[in-house]
Amino acid sequence: MTMCPSNKTEYRSSKLTSTTCKVSKLMDISILHQAVYNNFRGREDVIAKKSAKKKPDGKLAWYPYCQNSFKEGACPRIGGKRQSCITCEAQQFHGYTPEIVQQHIKGDLIIGIYPLLKDSRCWFIAADFDNHAGTSDPYKDVMSYAGQLLGAGLTPYVLRSTSGTGYHVYVFFSSPVPAWKARVVVGWVLQASGALGGKNSGESFDCFFPKQDTLDDKGLGNLIALPFQGEASEKGHTLLLDPATDYQDVFADQVAALNSIVRSDEANLDALIAAHQLERPVDNTGKAQAKLMRMEPTTTLPGFIPERARNNTLFCFACSLQAKGYADDDIRGVVHERNITECQPPLPLEEVDSIIAGVLTRYPKGSKKGANGNGSEVPIQCSKRVLDVLLDAPVQGDAVVPPRYALGVDGVFEIREKQYDLLMPVPLVVSLRMKDIVTKNEIVEVAWLRDGCWEHHQVPKRTIADSKDLLGLADKGLLVTSSNARDVIDYLYAYEVANLKAIQVQSCSGQLGWQAQDSFLWGAKQLVPNDVVGATDVTFVARDDGDRQFAEGLVSKGNLENWVAMVNKVSQFDPVFIVVMASLAAPFLQVLDAANFVLDLAGETSKGKTTSERLAAAAWGDPIDGSSTSIILNWAATPVFMERRASLLNGIPLILDDTKTASSPETVAAFVYSFGAGRAKGRGSIKGTQQSPTYSTILITSGEQSITDIASSHGGVAARALSLWGAPFGDGDNSALVNELEQVVAENHGHAGPRVVQFILDHRDEWPLWKEAYRESIQFWTTTTEGNSPSKRLSKSIAFLSVVIPLVHAAIPELQIAKPMREVLKGLLVAVNQGAQQADRAKEALKTVWEWAVSNPTKFWEQHRGDSNERHLEPHQGWAGRWETGKAPYIGFTGKALGNILGVSEVATMTKTWSDRGWLKQSSSKGLQVNTRVNGSLVGLYVVPLATFESILGLGDQE
Repeated sequence: MTMCPSNKTEYRSSKLTSTTCKVSKLMDISILHQAVYNNFRGREDVIAKKSAKKKPDGKLAWYPYCQNSFKEGACPRIGGKRQSCITCEAQQFHGYTPEIVQQHIKGDLIIGIYPLLKDSRCWFIAADFDNHAGTSDPYKDVMSYAGQLLGAGLTPYVLRSTSGTGYHVYVFFSSPVPAWKARVVVGWVLQASGALGGKNSGESFDCFFPKQDTLDDKGLGNLIALPFQGEASEKGHTLLLDPATDYQDVFADQVAALNSIVRSDEANLDALIAAHQLERPVDNTGKAQAKLMRMEPTTTLPGFIPERARNNTLFCFACSLQAKGYADDDIRGVVHERNITECQPPLPLEEVDSIIAGVLTRYPKGSKKGANGNGSEVPIQCSKRVLDVLLDAPVQGDAVVPPRYALGVDGVFEIREKQYDLLMPVPLVVSLRMKDIVTKNEIVEVAWLRDGCWEHHQVPKRTIADSKDLLGLADKGLLVTSSNARDVIDYLYAYEVANLKAIQVQSCSGQLGWQAQDSFLWGAKQLVPNDVVGATDVTFVARDDGDRQFAEGLVSKGNLENWVAMVNKVSQFDPVFIVVMASLAAPFLQVLDAANFVLDLAGETSKGKTTSERLAAAAWGDPIDGSSTSIILNWAATPVFMERRASLLNGIPLILDDTKTASSPETVAAFVYSFGAGRAKGRGSIKGTQQSPTYSTILITSGEQSITDIASSHGGVAARALSLWGAPFGDGDNSALVNELEQVVAENHGHAGPRVVQFILDHRDEWPLWKEAYRESIQFWTTTTEGNSPSKRLSKSIAFLSVVIPLVHAAIPELQIAKPMREVLKGLLVAVNQGAQQADRAKEALKTVWEWAVSNPTKFWEQHRGDSNERHLEPHQGWAGRWETGKAPYIGFTGKALGNILGVSEVATMTKTWSDRGWLKQSSSKGLQVNTRVNGSLVGLYVVPLATFESILGLGDQE
């Protein structure tokens, strides 16, 4: 923010310098006109044009710029008729455009704008100071007014008027604000500056633009000449003046000055209106200062100052005296006197001296008014910096205590009728605002001082907007109750309004891992490419204590070398090696657009499954069971918890130990099935549906049973899980090796994962090559698998690992491979295919009906029995179908027979799956069934060729 100079009592000449005269020649009009248009905004449907025709008072006239003005056959004034442009039927006003501004700057014409919009709002408010009579001192008033605006938190911009004898002082807004609010606030500031009359007034103030609070239907409001007019700017007039030169010289770079304008907003006005009890004038056109002259002083010292409020009260009192221009010795004497007579108990003398010294050295001295009892004394409302009363507060240097409140080490006080009411016995501030880059929600960090240290807590914005939500912070130590919660909410709102620009704003995320292609959150640390400068800082903000606890486990300890040495030592065991590689492969999923998958270790207990998981977890953080920050979890959790934990991780593996701790097999099955989609279940909210976060990661899990066995009721699980059966460290006695491994990972973890991520970030230019290699790898590995869908989908996971594992080794060259990678992966594929086959319900169903048919051949026509007279003996429950042994042998089943074998509910699902895989001989007229003769009658049968049984069930291999 550009700082304005302090108020000056001495008069300075406003003559132009040589620098001023040269500036306009250096301005690039092609750029300047857009900057002027963007800042000096008013009505866009009409502008005013300065005419060459003079009014009776000798001044040039202004008219709405109409394209039909004095045009023959259009303008009624051609014939001498008196006609208002506002009500003229032929009006065709010229709009406010960048092109018309460019003409204005070139000097081709002189235009004015109408600052009061149709809805009685305005983009700026300007104060006009002039010296028409030659007896006033506009510069003196401008300096006082500008300094006072800055003290109120509003940034002034000063231009010399077209004539060069006056000034316009602008305050700009980020969006249109009600004109009455802008006028009443700057009117109060003008009154406080002393520029409206009295001993120190230059008596040059003329009016504000806009001049009205509201716009009626009969007019356009008052116009103001647009600055940067060609002829005037050549003289150095109507250009922005540099406050660093006490508004004597213009900015050398006007475009840069325009593009860096600091704007206020309606919230700033509302805060000042509330703090100083300003009211909207009843008279729309009356001068604001008429009401302000009658205002009572807003800063007084109470007759009794309680112990908790002493520092803050004396500080504010010293600020008020400094702003009024009292001598330093007078300030010291009065403040010490008030300390002794009114503070209970008085502060130590040296502490009061420190408070006074801080005020005298930090704030400029104002001009003394009313010292002899004459004139109207309206003291300046001094902005109280939080750091002046709380030296170690976690706030920005320009953060202030909100109006109507006092803040100190003893708490928050509300000032009511010269009394200090305690709201809370601990100081409370809003230290940070954060915007979630994923959900776009806002989060705030609140901090309070208790037990000698500042407590920081990040909460959703609604927490400090609703008293019921605020009570949740009581568990964190905030001294808030149902009695004071509403008042504390009001204080926090006032604090935020008073510090809209002072509270630091950061980007944040509630998800760990990938945030974008150039940002990765590993716990509290953000990883970015080494060649990127100025990357957006993203901070992790936990959604709950569980997320925070997990993030705290993503830390490093020991060194990478010891962990790598341990991995190399156990790499001879394929399952262990694959688990570690899968853990480090997780951040590559999003880069290669690969799907989530599960790596499952199944087998007897005490065979090294959990130890393998610890080694994999140690690549990222704390792998210690029982540790509060361990990143290894177990299945003893609700489905909602597991969904939320999965959605927390976007490129960091999810490790869940021991499936037998799950509440039910269905819990495991449902979670694994949804995990593959990478999205939590959609859930309803009061206003519709909640946003379902997406995630990209790998699930590493273990148990006595494989995931595919546990979730056999979900056929889709087999297509998502790489299930490895057996002891990861082999069947021999490897207890010594396992014990060594556990000791190493306890002392050395959290290095490998971040190193791999950094490698990925630093090689972004190679990502397209990696993706192409992945596509080619899918084609290769798909051809090596069987033709059923689970195996093909699992082959994509194998293809993914075949591409990523070499990249992991490129990131960590110290890692060694005990055997050729393709050999390892082929072995993995064989093991996985076996698991997929076991979990393939369609194949299992086919096997079931085959075994039943072999056990009950006489229930099929052509295999049936006959009596002594060669009559066909029909089975007791009817024919099960037909078993044909001719040139095209097959077994045909009736729907009833399949229902008895598989269960009625399974018939439709299984026969449809068999059909999809080409296992059924079908007839177009009968759908999935074929009309076949059984005992002379045509019967619809589900026909499976014997060749299908042999190939799918491997019957030929068993012979």
